[in-house]
Amino acid sequence: MIGLELTREGMTQYVAGRTQGYRMKISTTRVEGLESEVFVWQVLSSGDRFTNIASPGDLDLYPTEGNKTEADLFYRTAVADVDWPNIDEANEAWEVMKTHAKELVDTLKKMEVLEVQEVYVAGEFSSSSSSSSDGA
Repeated sequence: MIGLELTREGMTQYVAGRTQGYRMKISTTRVEGLESEVFVWQVLSSGDRFTNIASPGDLDLYPTEGNKTEADLFYRTAVADVDWPNIDEANEAWEVMKTHAKELVDTLKKMEVLEVQEVYVAGEFSSSSSSSSDGA
């Protein structure tokens, strides 16, 4: 099984056109079959910036925040706490995050199902040879 639950927290006091920003915090609150650190951040000299929900490749490529080094330009966390210019942009970002979270889970599920696509043989086998079913 593969599952991902995200929880959104946001400001309770916001007046459109008068409040100068909107803070939204998204947390991974439950996972199954994958790591909870699904939020990708880019390291910038002006401060780290949230970029996206991780893809399967990002999960393999980018370290978690606790394991990053100074050489890493990207890392992953279990929380995205981001300030937006307004509530409309925050709502749009939330919709994109939900779509990308679903795509991540759907892709990971598809990646669990493998079938033989090609068999390559180099050399010759005697008639008494048997193949190994574990790929060794």
